Amino acid sequence: MVQLNVVGWGALLIPSAVLGALIARLLEWPVICGLAIGAIVAWCVGLVVDDARWRASPITYNCPDLSRLVLDRLVDDLREVGVDLAVELNEIESQSDRPVWQIRTRMRHRRLLERRLAELSTRPPSSG
Repeated sequence: MVQLNVVGWGALLIPSAVLGALIARLLEWPVICGLAIGAIVAWCVGLVVDDARWRASPITYNCPDLSRLVLDRLVDDLREVGVDLAVELNEIESQSDRPVWQIRTRMRHRRLLERRLAELSTRPPSSG
């Protein structure tokens, strides 16, 4: 979420409130109603834009306990339902004898991915 200071909030709300007051004046409404409506509309638009930016922000999950084969199956299943993600080698945490894989996706897919990873960690290993 974007954290605005006084200048940021002023830049967002004041022009909208003034525009709301001008429109209220043209419609012969009370100016205070226009000020309030303009500020509220700008605040709502700011929330929608901020939420859209947050949902589009990247997120990475390390998967040290899952094999590449299991991750590839998971990725294929999630791609079938429209999740955009990628499996990458985490070069920082990988040890020479055992690679650590990570999944890179967007915040909008976080809950689905977390649920599927939790299912994998609670499922008993399959034989064969």
